[in-house]
Amino acid sequence: MYNQIKNKRSVKINEGVIGVDIGKYHHVAVGQSWDGQRMKPLVFSNTRSGFNRLRYYQETAKRYLSVDRIQMAFEPTGHYWEPLAQWLEQAGIDLEMVQSSHTHKAKELEDNSPGKTDGKDAGVIADLALQGKSRRLLAHRAEFAELRYLTHFRHELIIDKNREVNRLHRLMDLIFPELLGIFKKYLGKGLMALINKAVQPEQILSLGTEKVGQLLSQHSQGKLGLKRALLVTEAAKNSVGMKSGLFSLEMELKQVLKRFGLIKEQCQEIEKAMKQVLKEVSYSKILLSIPGMGEITSATFLGEVGDLKGYHSAQEVIKLAGLNLYEISSGEYHGQKRITKRGRPLLRLILYMASLRMIKRKGEFNKFYKRLTEHGKAKTKAIIAVMCKLIRVIFALVRDGQIFEKRQYIKESQKEGVLIGIN
Repeated sequence: MYNQIKNKRSVKINEGVIGVDIGKYHHVAVGQSWDGQRMKPLVFSNTRSGFNRLRYYQETAKRYLSVDRIQMAFEPTGHYWEPLAQWLEQAGIDLEMVQSSHTHKAKELEDNSPGKTDGKDAGVIADLALQGKSRRLLAHRAEFAELRYLTHFRHELIIDKNREVNRLHRLMDLIFPELLGIFKKYLGKGLMALINKAVQPEQILSLGTEKVGQLLSQHSQGKLGLKRALLVTEAAKNSVGMKSGLFSLEMELKQVLKRFGLIKEQCQEIEKAMKQVLKEVSYSKILLSIPGMGEITSATFLGEVGDLKGYHSAQEVIKLAGLNLYEISSGEYHGQKRITKRGRPLLRLILYMASLRMIKRKGEFNKFYKRLTEHGKAKTKAIIAVMCKLIRVIFALVRDGQIFEKRQYIKESQKEGVLIGIN
């Protein structure tokens, strides 16, 4: 896997770029020199022989365009670009990434036409890279690539699990709508055991209060018992649940419970693998030394960011997360500063969840968060500031190879500054 690092300028004089438009089965490449000279497009397949054709095209481009060096640039199209990027990276070829949104906006500048062809797109990609509108690709190697795929798989499983939870709630609202309101934890072990045993009000009444209480106590480590069972049976007597179609609804519910249990097991297996791979990262103990940065949080952070030692500054990581600021102002009008959200959503999510833990009463960033809110900053914007501060602290600790200490991050904040200028 790869990350994108912004360059001040991607290509210098006497250098060229080959822009590649990515497809599922075939790609299109167009070479262009720094002075605007362009080659005929090359269509090559997404195979080793096709990649070798691209390599020969690169060597030909050096002679045809009269340049000393050729870079490769392409836009990310789904996941189809990754095998090609890996092959080129292993061959020692410099890689640049052009954002799809940039390519889309620059198409009309190419020929004053909204027309779209693969050859035109490849030419636009090459031209944008020549202008310095591209990003250097930072390869995710070894353990960082493993963490990248594991974290994405886990995120997809969590989405699936939430989907099954919603289905469970819908079915319970039809079969026994009063039941979920009796329990504080909708997915507690006691409640899940009861649903697996008896879900219809008539079934619960046939079990009896005593057996329901024993079942709840057994699966909740004694936290639930006869008192909760009395509430359940009383609700069952006066339930307004559906009286028809119960056979089909209960069958669907059992399938939902099976899928939910399977997804839960898969999540546990993935998390176990994430923790194991995290141990292989040389500076994982530094991240884990920060209060609020657990194993799963640290593994997800590194899976999204990659090797922190490949970055020049913490601001690059902030931009990757889409937490960098922008404003829309014109003349006397001055718009509010907002985050771009152009980075990775999962990275923002994991930083947000970690920040919520750190601003609690005994959290490490509680005083910093309070200071921002007391000076008039909105809570949401103050949390964004905490997220940026957390990135700076992590980056500084990894850069210096030091374990987290409270005095360190205070000193680092004073040196690099913190994001408190959000209006």
